Amino acid sequence: MTIYEIMHGENLIATITLQGQCRILVPSFMPWNLYLEETDELDGRVNNVTNFYYWCATRVLTLDRKYAKQILSSMGMSQAATDKERAQVALAYHCLTLTDIYWVRTADESVSFAQINL
Repeated sequence: MTIYEIMHGENLIATITLQGQCRILVPSFMPWNLYLEETDELDGRVNNVTNFYYWCATRVLTLDRKYAKQILSSMGMSQAATDKERAQVALAYHCLTLTDIYWVRTADESVSFAQINL
């Protein structure tokens, strides 16, 4: 089971699995547009995955940016249509953007923000 760690700089703020299980470690540092709920109810877990995919999808490099198509092609990714597809693209580069210091890694990765910071 893959566990994603939502990071703020070097700080771990939350974890989520693709089964919707999440743990919020620092609620005050959660991204404002990512809503997760610690719950065992099926509906809540489905919402967690949907919200996580949506949040990741909003962090995708837009195709109007210079070299965006070439970058996506080099990753073997085409123009993604759904939030899940767009989220997979964003997760391939740790959901990094130039507008904030939130990013995502898997729990088994040892990468740090200092190593991948844009």
